[in-house]
Formats: sequence, structure tokens, C-alpha cells
Amino acid sequence: MLEALSKVGALDSIIDDRNKVLLNVEDILSFAKMQHQIELTGQETLFGGTPQEAQLRLTAVEPATEKEIMDWEKELIGLFLTSHPFEKIAKHLRGKVSSLSQLNQCEDNQTVLVAGMLVSSRNHITKKGDMMAFCSLEDDTSRREL
Repeated sequence: MLEALSKVGALDSIIDDRNKVLLNVEDILSFAKMQHQIELTGQETLFGGTPQEAQLRLTAVEPATEKEIMDWEKELIGLFLTSHPFEKIAKHLRGKVSSLSQLNQCEDNQTVLVAGMLVSSRNHITKKGDMMAFCSLEDDTSRREL
């Protein structure tokens, strides 16, 4: 559970990097167990503080990449929280293509140009024997079935 919470960013306000939590999970759990024992026993040092070994020190690691973060979010909660993979490309396409969320505002039979990521595809053979595909296209505003 600690790994999943870290991967989706629930601990970002506590620990500055998701990878740091993932690679220090054992130390974090050991620390939590030790803290619980200290509370149960009332153990303190000679001067009233907690023992030196009761301080959590996390090993420094390489930060998680943007792609890793997006993959974790999509895998665990089904959507992108931090940013969308199409976001960088969309900046260059603004004004040149319609966003998927704008399609409801288009007239019937109006030609529009859209761009996005193909997120799913399913082939189908019609009653006439023709090939057909059902696809989902997603941009940084919405997802549409095609």
C-alpha cells in the first residue's frame, strides 16, 4: 500500500520524490515499527529525547522520471494526475487542430482536424465482410471513440 500511495503522489507533500519512498520502503517500515515499539515501552534517552537510531534517514536515489510517474498514475488509478503525455505536443498544435473536447461544438458534416494518442483499438468485420476498427483517441482534454 505504501508503494501504491507513493506511486500516485499521495506522499509528495511529505517526501520530495516518489522514487525515494519506493527504494526505501523497508527502512520506512522498520522505522515505523521501531517508533511503535518506543511508544509502547516509553523508551527515552538519558536526556528525555528519542534514541539516535529512531531517526529516519532515507538513502538518496535518482528521481523518478516523468514517464515513470505517468505510467504509475495510469496503471494504479486509471488517469494521469501530474501531466498528460500528449500535453507537450498539444502546445505545438494549438490553433492548428481542434481539441477532442471541442467536437460537440462542430456542425454536422463539418471537416475537422484533430490530434491525439491512440489508446485502444479493436478490429471488427462488418456483415458485408469489410474490415472496420473501433478506436479510442485521447488528447489532453478528453477521450473520444472513433
